[in-house]
Amino acid sequence: MAAKIPGLELTYAFAGSGGCGQHTSAGMSGNRTGLTDVWNDPGQAPVATSTAYCYDWADRLLSSTVTGAIPGASSVTDGAAASEITYDGRGNITRLGDMWFVYDAADRHVGTTYDDGTTVSILRDASGRNVSRTTDPAGSAPASTVKYLFAAGGDAAWGQMTGTDLTRSVGLPGGVSWTDQAGTVTWAFPGLGGHGLMTRSGGTNGALLLWDPFGQPVDPATFAIGTAAADDTNQVAGNTLWHQGALKPAESAGSTLVVEMGVRLYVPALGRFLQVDPVEGGVDNDYVWPTDPINSNDLTGEFDWLLALDVVSTAIMFIPGVGTAAGLAIKGVTIGARLLVSAPKVIKAAINVEREASKLVQMARVVQRTGKSPGFQSTSMKVAVRATNKWVGRNPTRSATTHHGHMLTGRNGNTARWHPQADGRTKVNLGMRGKRPSLHLWAE
Repeated sequence: MAAKIPGLELTYAFAGSGGCGQHTSAGMSGNRTGLTDVWNDPGQAPVATSTAYCYDWADRLLSSTVTGAIPGASSVTDGAAASEITYDGRGNITRLGDMWFVYDAADRHVGTTYDDGTTVSILRDASGRNVSRTTDPAGSAPASTVKYLFAAGGDAAWGQMTGTDLTRSVGLPGGVSWTDQAGTVTWAFPGLGGHGLMTRSGGTNGALLLWDPFGQPVDPATFAIGTAAADDTNQVAGNTLWHQGALKPAESAGSTLVVEMGVRLYVPALGRFLQVDPVEGGVDNDYVWPTDPINSNDLTGEFDWLLALDVVSTAIMFIPGVGTAAGLAIKGVTIGARLLVSAPKVIKAAINVEREASKLVQMARVVQRTGKSPGFQSTSMKVAVRATNKWVGRNPTRSATTHHGHMLTGRNGNTARWHPQADGRTKVNLGMRGKRPSLHLWAE
């Protein structure tokens, strides 16, 4: 995966072999194994920075090694030794670089302490929403508290109170957002991807806003990413303008940007969450942002059912007889849900989409009984691995089969059988407990 942004050329690696740490094939599970960043500061020679990431078998980031870090790099983008990344018993990151995180019994973030002595304390309501944030900076500067105001469900606050000053935020048609900070109005205008492109306040246009694919803001003066200066930009009233309509609080009290992305903390520099996905299944593993960040997102910090169904619909389109119509039908419902449903209602909408998918799978089984092949082709082993991971869920049991392959059985009763074929491909049977026949795919 590669991206070209003014001042930057980025190349992301998701290698299926040759990695570091315990999990040398971590890229197969959607983990970023490498990043090359070629930075072109205006008037300066290009600077190339490369980063290698190491993981364990639970897809937890163990360390990162950086070669050629740029001046001003944050505590994450300058590399993190194994001693600078720690986890609690539930898989939440408790230390990352110069940040120490605290969670409650429900694994919700409630506080951060920085190495320089700065602290951030968060209060949450019964539904887990952030209702108050107190920042106590290092030194003699006084602490400040921001209270968040909500009108209904969801985690997007319509207003904030700092002392007696009220800040109001409103999302408008087309993704435009309007913010009134104690009488000072700021308009934010998004690009086609829904991310902030420009702001306007007091009749003056702000600088062009740029982002890397995973939400790192680009410094408008130097075009650098991953620096403390860059991470403090592209915000209005404490909210990041990446996916600006979602009004996600951004924390940059330290050198590294952290975003309150629904129920979890998200670090754009890593393209990863700091807590385990609370809904089993989801994207490629418990921590990653969708590996196609242009067409997918995870604004709730939970399993993206619509993304999974989009993948399923593409696969079903290859089933002879009903595939094209079935796949397009699911895609139509999925797209409709994305356009019409706000983030807090996505899961509910996805249940209806899943029901439609179930009906279409039943149609595919009818085609099987007529003797037509239900098989469909997968263009890569990586796609097959992701498909089986979604099918059986986390922590499946493994057993041998009579066909010199192996079988995975999920807690949900679903099974995935892998059988090597004489032509070099791998056949995968996806089954449901007590129901036959199964669906098949071949990984090339």
